Amino acid sequence: MSRRRETILAVMVVLIAISPATWTVWADGDNYQDDPALRMGDLYYGEGALDQAITEYKRVLFFSQEGKRDGKNYGETVSAAHARIAACYQAQQRWPQAIFHHRRAIQSANTLGEIEDREFDLITALLASGRDREAELHLLRLRELAALDARKVALYLCVTYTYRGQWSNAAEQLRRAFPSGEIADDRVEKQIEQLELVLEEAQSARRKSPNGAAWLSTVVPGAGQLYAGEPWDALNALAVNAGLVTLICAAVKQEWYLEGAFLFLYPLRRYYLGNRNNARLAAEADNLAVDEQVRQQLLDGILSLVETEDLHQQTTRRTAVP
Repeated sequence: MSRRRETILAVMVVLIAISPATWTVWADGDNYQDDPALRMGDLYYGEGALDQAITEYKRVLFFSQEGKRDGKNYGETVSAAHARIAACYQAQQRWPQAIFHHRRAIQSANTLGEIEDREFDLITALLASGRDREAELHLLRLRELAALDARKVALYLCVTYTYRGQWSNAAEQLRRAFPSGEIADDRVEKQIEQLELVLEEAQSARRKSPNGAAWLSTVVPGAGQLYAGEPWDALNALAVNAGLVTLICAAVKQEWYLEGAFLFLYPLRRYYLGNRNNARLAAEADNLAVDEQVRQQLLDGILSLVETEDLHQQTTRRTAVP
C-alpha cells in the first residue's frame, strides 16, 4: 500500500471517529428508504457493486426531475441520492465526481443538521483527495456558524493543518477543541500534552534543503544525494559521472573528437543533470518522510484521544444513573 493511500485511510478513520454522525447516508433511521431505487442501490452497495449502485441512485435523480414536471415532490430524496453517489465514488477514489455530488447533496439538503453532515462529508473528501486548501476555507466558513459543533470544527481544522504541515495552527486548533479548563479526565489532558509535544518537535525539526542538495550535486555529483541520506544513490551518481568524464577525456586524448562530443552531449549531460534533479527529489522525499511520520503520530493520537473521551463520557453517564 502506498504512503499516500495510507495517509488517506488514516485521515478517513480519524474524521469518522471525530464525527460519527457523518457518513450516515445508510442509517437505519433514514426517511427515504421507501424509494425502491434507493433500496436497490443500497443492496448493490452492500455487495460492493458500486457502479450498479451509482446507476440506481442516478435513477432516483432522474425520476425526481420527472416528478417535478408532473407536479410531484421528490425533493426530499435528492440530497440522500447525491450523498450515496458521492460515497460510492469516494470508495472508488474518484474524487472529482465524489466532490461534485457532495456539493449537490448540500445544495438539495432541507435541514440544518443535514447540511452540517453533508458539509463535513465534503470536507472529508477534500482532505482525502489532497485539496486541503479548499477544506480549510470550508471549515473557516463553518466556524462562523454558531449552530454547529465548535469542537468538531476545531478537530477537523486540526487534521487539515496537520495534513498541510502547519504544525502551530494544528496545535492551536487542538487546544480549541480541548480547552485546558474543560478537561475532566487526566488521561485526556496527558494525551493532549503528548500531541502538543509532537507538534513542537515537528515544527522545530530540521528539514533538508532541496536547492542545497541540487547545488551540492552540481559541484560534486552524488554529494546532494549523500546530504539527503541516500548513500547508494550518491555512490552511483559519482561512479557514473566520473566514468563518463574519464571516457570523454580518453576520447579527446586519442583525438576521437566526434565520439567525445557525443559522450558529452548525450550520456554525460543526461546523467549529470539527472544527478542534480535526483538530489533535489531525495531531499524532498526525506522531508516528506519526516512529515508523514509526525502526521501519522498525530492522527493516531487524535483517534486515541477521541476514543478515550468517548469512553470517559460513557462511564460518567453510567455512574450518574441511579
